[in-house]
Amino acid sequence: PPPCNRARKTALRLTALALLLLAVATVAAGAGGMLGAPHAGEASSHWTDYDTDDDSLIDITTLAQLNAIRHDLNGNGDATHADYVAAFPSRDTNSATRMGCPSGTCSGYELMNNLDFDENDDDQITSADTTYWNSGAGWTPIGGADESNDANNDFTATFEGNSHTISNLYISLNTTAANVATFVGLFADITGGTVRNVGLVNPSVSNTRSGDASFIRVGALAGRNGSGSTVSGVSVSGGSVTSTLNGTGLSILGNLAGCLVGYNGGTVTTSHASCAATATGTLADTNNIADTAGGLIGRNDSVLSDSYATGEVRGSFRSGGVVGGARSSSRIRGSYATGNVSSTKSGGSAGGLLGFGSISSRVTSSYATGNVTVASNSSAGGLVGRTGASNVQVNGSYATGNVSTTGNSNNLGGLVGYLRDNGDAIGSYATGNVSTTGNSNTLGGLVGRTDGIGTSIIASYAIGRVSTTGTGNTLGGLVASVAGNTTVTNSYWDSTINPGLAGGGTAQTTTALQTPVEYGATGIYSAWDVNVDGQTGNDDPWHFGSTSDYPILKFGHDAPSIARQTNAQYAAAEYDGDNDNLIDITTLTQLNAIRYDLDGDGRNTGDDAVGYAAAFPGATKSMGCPATCEGYELRNDLDFDTDGDGSTHTSGTGDDDDDWYTTTTGTGAGWNPIGGHTSTASPYTAIFEGNGNTIDNLYINLAPSAADTGVFVGLFADLGKAATTSPAA
Repeated sequence: PPPCNRARKTALRLTALALLLLAVATVAAGAGGMLGAPHAGEASSHWTDYDTDDDSLIDITTLAQLNAIRHDLNGNGDATHADYVAAFPSRDTNSATRMGCPSGTCSGYELMNNLDFDENDDDQITSADTTYWNSGAGWTPIGGADESNDANNDFTATFEGNSHTISNLYISLNTTAANVATFVGLFADITGGTVRNVGLVNPSVSNTRSGDASFIRVGALAGRNGSGSTVSGVSVSGGSVTSTLNGTGLSILGNLAGCLVGYNGGTVTTSHASCAATATGTLADTNNIADTAGGLIGRNDSVLSDSYATGEVRGSFRSGGVVGGARSSSRIRGSYATGNVSSTKSGGSAGGLLGFGSISSRVTSSYATGNVTVASNSSAGGLVGRTGASNVQVNGSYATGNVSTTGNSNNLGGLVGYLRDNGDAIGSYATGNVSTTGNSNTLGGLVGRTDGIGTSIIASYAIGRVSTTGTGNTLGGLVASVAGNTTVTNSYWDSTINPGLAGGGTAQTTTALQTPVEYGATGIYSAWDVNVDGQTGNDDPWHFGSTSDYPILKFGHDAPSIARQTNAQYAAAEYDGDNDNLIDITTLTQLNAIRYDLDGDGRNTGDDAVGYAAAFPGATKSMGCPATCEGYELRNDLDFDTDGDGSTHTSGTGDDDDDWYTTTTGTGAGWNPIGGHTSTASPYTAIFEGNGNTIDNLYINLAPSAADTGVFVGLFADLGKAATTSPAA
């Protein structure tokens, strides 16, 4: 048939409608007969629209279509491979209307339903699932596993999951080719592409490699998420990811396994995993480093934010609850792990969140709750196992898991096992116990050992019990061994729990540590308003609670709502619950407080700082917004008839009991317009999102003076140039 464009498709639909109306008219007239054929010259077409919602993403409804993506890695729908043609029958190949995409411009793919590799529904992947069994090797990663860094094999398009799932992905590769990069996952390598909003359920992904290799990356979603790529809203539920490497000639951090991705050089955000991750093997060349596993990412060299992992992580060398290894200015923020973590190889490291960090890596506003264990001659920390060269920072974070070893000559810390070479721990704490039954270990409540020039610990504390049954061990309440040019400032351990210990900081009793004070007051916490996010200014990171409470982190300064503590004393301090940079309004008091923040950035003008703070108790400077706050949004209906008698404006009949009957404008004047009602009114210049909620019984009864040259009256006095409002009734 001739090519069909969008105009022709519309014309066909209109023709069909005309024929239907003609048939109806004929029946109504009582006339018999049959519809005739289209007139000469009328168009007809048999091609299938594979972009039914016209979003330039090609629809995926079958495993065959998912498999066909490997023949169209840039997502433009122009592939000619036989498997692609078979997966998308009757497709439009006209360059102006290709695959049904608007103007023929396709940019990727999207799932339209759930997919399952368990073809016979017997809850296991076997040779009976014939299509993608591949003699036991299973799915071939999109782009190919052995790619020698060939950019032509990278997925560079968009893959939208639409919250659908892909179940029972099975990969069991045994690669032996020499000097070739091995990337294993649903995708081999994503570079410059986007994958979002898809769930992988019960994946079984493994790779065993023997012989020489340059590097191996294994993940359920992708072996590598490369430069310029974004993975967001992706989950891995159940299953396992395993990488086994037996060989020589290995690069540093060569064998990587992560439940989501093996290696991240792009951005991973709002994603999570609950699978088991393992990296192991035997190495002939012990001078090189391999076997690194993370609950979400094997190695992170870029940005990870607002994500978490709950599975167990086992790595023979480096293991982390979320990330196994981090370097090259890695940024981990607003993330957490709950699974147990272990490292079984001598000289390794394990951390509840991060196994090993170096080269300006930073962990901010994150936490871990799992227990951590190591073998011998290793480092283990409740949050970070060990830091390496060049300014690694662990800020505004905490750990609650226990750290232990039965081995010898280890560095163990409740937060960080070994902090060195310009490393910092600022505004952080640990509550887990640190213990050993081995010998010659170094154990600290917060940090086991520090070393190197410029290492510092600031405004932090530890309260876990530090203990040993072995011999020759060094114990410290805060830090066991302080070496090099290390400074410890305003940092404490609980001497009631650990009496008689020395250790790097200052001993404080439980009572002293649980004395609520604010910054600037006299006391041990007077200098604890510190900078933890690396941006300009201090971050007000602590909430001090009441007596019987240790300080906890607010976690509002760096957007990690996902990592918020559940402590009831701070439960109300998240004022951007959906992380859309709009401050939540749930009360009339908060609605009124907008007048003190007319640009909506959450930093009130100072006209009534006390009133603003009372409306948003416990708020941090950022109000919990991921970036700069841009305004406010209603989370529920509001009603000015606060006494519920059906009226807000009749004095003397009880309506003067309504909270807003008397305002600064005078008794009976009602609501004072936000910004002021006179000619000097200040405009509201931010966003106000109503979310379809209502504001009932607004009452205003002003009597402006004759001196007022202009009067602006309403809920808002004046919506300025940048103001945006969205429906609220």
